[in-house]
Amino acid sequence: MVSEQLQRYSLKSRADEVLREITRIFDEVGIEFAQNDAKMLVCEAFGCSMSDVSSAVLLQKPLETLIREDLQLSEDPQSDSKRKNPLELLKSCVSRRLKREPLQYIVGHAAFRYLDLSVGEGVFIPRQETELIVQEALDRIAEKHIESAKMADLCAGSGAIGLSVVFENPTCFVVAAEKFVSAYKYAAENAEKIAKTAENPDDFLNRYSLRLCDATSENSLKEYDGQIDIVVSNPPYIPLSEIPEQPEVANFDPETALYGGSSDGLAIPEQIISRSAKLLKPEGLLVMEHDVSQGEPLRKFAQSCGFKQIRTCSDLTGRDRYLYAIKS
Repeated sequence: MVSEQLQRYSLKSRADEVLREITRIFDEVGIEFAQNDAKMLVCEAFGCSMSDVSSAVLLQKPLETLIREDLQLSEDPQSDSKRKNPLELLKSCVSRRLKREPLQYIVGHAAFRYLDLSVGEGVFIPRQETELIVQEALDRIAEKHIESAKMADLCAGSGAIGLSVVFENPTCFVVAAEKFVSAYKYAAENAEKIAKTAENPDDFLNRYSLRLCDATSENSLKEYDGQIDIVVSNPPYIPLSEIPEQPEVANFDPETALYGGSSDGLAIPEQIISRSAKLLKPEGLLVMEHDVSQGEPLRKFAQSCGFKQIRTCSDLTGRDRYLYAIKS
């Protein structure tokens, strides 16, 4: 169907017309931010930037002007698909998006704070709201003047949280725990990729220790018990009784990164709180993302585990989003 709707277009077609048609197709099926997604897929297919697309749209240039010089069409049948026909690749990307496959999986990366992270099937796509708990960690280090702070990133996923802290704080050490191999591979890949952009790649990698282990296990990271200044975690927390409405989440994000292990979703978050109580120094900080329904029960559980100054903090939309607690 997508092929038919885009069949009349060629590389000589105007970029604004093609972009408008893709946006219309996405709008029809209820894809949020349809125009942005359309632009991103054009960038992926043609190897160009968002500014290139905006310029081509404004000046009503043909699609062929968006093809990077090193991605010019090739007559070699063995050449990369992008080189053979970026328009066909665009059609394929549009088809995948219409099946509600996340845009980030299609393009292979996701933005998080100052990082561009590799993502794909088997790893949770980092969300904007999680950037808030990274900021809490960085603020704590600055406010308390913690030199060479030690942080634990529990349920690391793509590595977004821990890698952001190491990238933004030049002295902080982060130990990150991820249980599932599929996600662990992305975190390892992202660590290597981001290190290459750092002023001192070796120092960056020395300050980020990624472990393949269960963050909730008493035996995981045991050598760090009582030595951690800050624990930050975005664990699985969705109640088993609540299937996400967005098909991108329900059908593509790994279930192991979504559901909190019980009908109320509290099982894994509570295990993270218990483990954090052992890892943290006195006056150490725990910041943990959770479901909007879990603020009160998690505050009570944190208190039972020896935390103080406990509060629930809101996300950018004003919804209860994460736990803030200090180890007594």
